[in-house]
Amino acid sequence: MRKYLAIFIAAIFVFGSVFAQPQVDDVSNSLNKGEVSNVVKYFDKIVDITINNDQSTYSKSQAEMVVKSFFSKNQARSFFVRHKGVASSDNSVFVIGELKTANGPYRVYIFFKQRDKNYWLQQIKFEQ
Repeated sequence: MRKYLAIFIAAIFVFGSVFAQPQVDDVSNSLNKGEVSNVVKYFDKIVDITINNDQSTYSKSQAEMVVKSFFSKNQARSFFVRHKGVASSDNSVFVIGELKTANGPYRVYIFFKQRDKNYWLQQIKFEQ
C-alpha cells in the first residue's frame, strides 16, 4: 500500500509541475489565438528555431523577427497540444502540438527550461 501511495504522490508532483506552469500554458493559448507577440515575451536570451529542417540559433530580438515573419506568411488558425511533459533531471518542459495555418498544418515542438522560478522558451520547431 505504501508503495502505491508513494507512486501516486510522485505522480502528482511530476504532473503538477508540468501543468502548473503559466508560461507554458500562455504560449500554447497564444499560438491558438495567433498572438505571436505574447509568445516571444517568453523567449530566452538565445533561442533555437527550426522551420522545415532549416535550423538556426538567434538572440531574443532576432528570434522575435524570425517567428513574426513565419506567422506573417502562415496565418495561425488554431493550435492543439498533443503532448506535454517534464524532464525530471533538469525540470525542463516540452510541448508537442499541431498548428493549423492558412498554408496547412505544422507539427510544433517547444522546449522550455526553468531559470529564476520561470520557464523560458529555448527551442521551437515548425515542421510541415
